[in-house]
Formats: sequence, C-alpha cells, structure tokens
Amino acid sequence: MLPVWTIYQQTMRREWLLTRRDESRGIYTLSNVAPTTSLETMVWRKLVRHFAERSNQDSKSDLGWDEFQAIKYRAWHHQLALTVLAG
Repeated sequence: MLPVWTIYQQTMRREWLLTRRDESRGIYTLSNVAPTTSLETMVWRKLVRHFAERSNQDSKSDLGWDEFQAIKYRAWHHQLALTVLAG
C-alpha cells in the first residue's frame, strides 16, 4: 500500500495505490479510503468486489442474465440475486 497524489478536477488528492502480482501480470488498484484503514480491510474489500463482478460476468454469459428486462428496480435486484446464486 503506497500513498500517491492524484489530480482530479484541478484539485490534488491523496490516495492509496494497492498492488498485487499474479503469475503473469501485475494488478493495481487506486483507492481513496481513509488513511486509518488497515491493509487487511482494503484487501478484503477488493476481493469482495472482484467476486461480485465475476459473478455478474458469469451470470451474463452462462445464464442469459444480460437478456433480462425488468420494469422495477426491486424485480431486477431479486432476479440478479437468484441468478448469481444459481451460478
């Protein structure tokens, strides 16, 4: 975890660069969490997000979720939960 400075809308901000190396590539994550956030918490949040994104991607390709249409958000949310659980 490395502190870095970024410029966003002409304002300088302090953010955190989290790096990880897999077998063949490096993975980089830029975060704006509070400086008091532990490394373990940042890693956990990144892994949970990866799981959710991977579940969505698998559901779209394998279970046809990308073709689902819902009129209300609640129906869409329920269908998403069931599709991810089925996958």
